[in-house]
Amino acid sequence: MTQKKTPPRSPEDEYIDSAILHLKLLNERDRRGSNAAHDRLIRAIAEIRKQNDRGRSFLLGNLTHPDENVRLWSAAHLLPLEERLALAELKRLEKDAKSWVVSLNADVTATEWRKGSLNID
Repeated sequence: MTQKKTPPRSPEDEYIDSAILHLKLLNERDRRGSNAAHDRLIRAIAEIRKQNDRGRSFLLGNLTHPDENVRLWSAAHLLPLEERLALAELKRLEKDAKSWVVSLNADVTATEWRKGSLNID
């Protein structure tokens, strides 16, 4: 019996799934698992950045994603491309996120970006 090969996942699917999993594992206090999800997310954005628009359209589309951690990561990765929109989403997340982790990360990300101490790429 031959085993069916699973088609390779797109970097976009990997990005979204990793962002969701990252927060889930953080909330479960699974540091090793959340770090692994973060690593997958970073590998995915590196692939997405190879696109002609550097992932701009994908990241912009994610600003309305139902998962707030996907919106957080997308806004952060969008900062060098669409700073105004990205900062507006980070501000929204800081105020309205259900997760205190997302709210805090949105605040720190925006603050560090404005100070010039955050290198997104």
